[in-house]
Amino acid sequence: MKYLKVRWLHNIKEDPVIFYYELDNFDNEIKKIEIYVDGSVGYADDKFQLNGSIISECKISTFDEIAKQKEFIPENITKEEFYQIYQERVKGLLAD
Repeated sequence: MKYLKVRWLHNIKEDPVIFYYELDNFDNEIKKIEIYVDGSVGYADDKFQLNGSIISECKISTFDEIAKQKEFIPENITKEEFYQIYQERVKGLLAD
């Protein structure tokens, strides 16, 4: 598994500004957390879709491909960092 945080620099209120990904070894999304400028959260995995988030059917671009696009700032993160965000921002929403 790989874990990735991507900041998206834009001015579109309806789109997320931060993505957190749990990826398999082929860069397919396993879990995705989306954070919006207003603090709302989207989440998707193979069982849940929250606030419009979905798992992509295509693998995501590589870290280097993402980094080449000036509006995206990718950062490799640890499994612990991903699940800390999951615990803080998502887990309680899925229990409701």
